[in-house]
Amino acid sequence: VDVSVAVLRHMDTDNYQRLKSAGINVITIGSGPKLYSLSKMRKLRPIMKQYDVVHTHLTPPFLMGAFNSLFCPKSKFVCTIHNTDTKFRHIPVLRSIEKWAYSRYNALIACSKEAEDALRKFWNNGKTTILTVNNGVKLDKFKNAEPSEEISQIPGKKITMVAVFRSQKDHECLIKAAKLLP
Repeated sequence: VDVSVAVLRHMDTDNYQRLKSAGINVITIGSGPKLYSLSKMRKLRPIMKQYDVVHTHLTPPFLMGAFNSLFCPKSKFVCTIHNTDTKFRHIPVLRSIEKWAYSRYNALIACSKEAEDALRKFWNNGKTTILTVNNGVKLDKFKNAEPSEEISQIPGKKITMVAVFRSQKDHECLIKAAKLLP
């Protein structure tokens, strides 16, 4: 199986290094501060045409994939859905664009049953495969981890949450739950 990863901007991250060291072809579409642009969408098209399956996730690449699917009739398009809600669903014209974009995909993979249920409630054409592949964290990687010296010096309980500040991430719940800790 020939696997490549197309990135919209080169960033020398741990993930990038892992992909390269595993022999995965990483295709950089561009550089510079403008992450999402029509020129990058056009640059993706000939790359997408080369592959049997194109997988996207996150809103801008999802929309780029949907549009480019019009020009890649032999490719199958798959998208991972990470959220139970989107900004698009609350603005009528964008809601229509989101529904159209979903219709361009052959399969949609929700990262949780809740995300799948929300997607089916919002959109389901009866033709596109929608399924759940639960996100998971490899707990063994973190179970025996030692806190950094900087964190160790902070007195009391230490709690972190890694997420964007969006209502569906429910940061307030973490704060309320922290008050209940002994």
